[in-house]
Amino acid sequence: MKNQELDVKLRAYMQSGGGQAFPLNGHRVFAKPRRGYQRMRKAPALLAAALILVISMFAIPPVRAALGSLFTFIPGVGIVEKGNETIYAVVPIAGYVEADGVRVDLDNAVYADKYLSVSILGNGNIPYDDLTLYINGETINRQDISYGRAGSSRSWECHLHLKRKPPESGDIFEIAIEGFPQRLSFMLAPCRDYQDLAAIGPTVTQNDISITVTAERAGNELRARYYPLNGTGDTIQEYGARFYDESYIVTESGFVSKQDGPQLGRSWFSFEMPESDSEAALHIPCLTMRRNDERSKRFSVDIPKDYTAAECDISLEFSLGTVRVTNVERKPNEYGGEYDDVYLSVALESKDENMIFSSFSFTHTKNRGHGWSFDEETGCMNRIMLAVKPNETTAAVVISGLEYYLPGEYVIPLDIK
Repeated sequence: MKNQELDVKLRAYMQSGGGQAFPLNGHRVFAKPRRGYQRMRKAPALLAAALILVISMFAIPPVRAALGSLFTFIPGVGIVEKGNETIYAVVPIAGYVEADGVRVDLDNAVYADKYLSVSILGNGNIPYDDLTLYINGETINRQDISYGRAGSSRSWECHLHLKRKPPESGDIFEIAIEGFPQRLSFMLAPCRDYQDLAAIGPTVTQNDISITVTAERAGNELRARYYPLNGTGDTIQEYGARFYDESYIVTESGFVSKQDGPQLGRSWFSFEMPESDSEAALHIPCLTMRRNDERSKRFSVDIPKDYTAAECDISLEFSLGTVRVTNVERKPNEYGGEYDDVYLSVALESKDENMIFSSFSFTHTKNRGHGWSFDEETGCMNRIMLAVKPNETTAAVVISGLEYYLPGEYVIPLDIK
């Protein structure tokens, strides 16, 4: 009987959504988009199916105990399949510093497979990124540390990566930031077990993707972090539609705030929130997805010799739908450059109304600058631009990296800390 009940639970969960697996320093990481600047490879589908079984059986105590030896949940990273080496997570000592109205938070710190990775967040227009790392009072050579930075008008983040030996009990890590009298500080301890995921925050599931959100505020700023479980086989690019329909929060007073800054490479977002409000719901109008395992295709187009436009009829079939090139126009470079600008009008036709073919990546085989534009009403790509020499009459373009909108709004009441 218990096996039958378990089978029913597994089937129900498999229909409601699953997990997608990615490598992180040799471990398997589930349910977390990459924070850095390199896109991760998709792991075998078998591991994604394994996560479906893991989450479905989570409520059974003997199974949960066994899972503790297989998986670990790292706050700010996701669910990690344990390897041969211990993974260490952050234990904050001084979790934030403030100076002249600017606050910097210790966002996360993880040690795995011989690397220490630290991320910090700050508000204000100036990224105070002149950092010094200390371990047990000893200054670490900046040349031994790799850095990554991203930011917007209201907030910024910085990542530090250092190869070193595993931390020992009692090791103290400090980060000094120019302009701040105090230091961020933390220790590292073997990270918490997989079952901590159950208490991380509110979750909404649809379209084979569940999104769990944690939220905390600093003054009039609300920071939300997303933990998706993705069973589609494709990659979540953005939470909302680029340039078109972005995520936002609505507070109990009716105040509406759109997310701050660009999304690519981020798993946390900043919203303005009045200090007088204490409750908010996050609205994600749709998801922008990137189709995986799609082969690129190439086409050539004839270019008018003069500064005129001409109709054309080029079609390329992809799994998401059809790319049609309907018009080509040649114009002199508006900045007086040596190359002419060529504009190609494109139309994207979706095969599935539940997957709105929205855009694609492309390269001009001459490896010159190019650009693109989106339709304001549909949010879909409608034109691409190439740079050609004045004597060129043809151009070749390679299309890859298909993206689509996955309709269906996520409305997630936030548990704000």
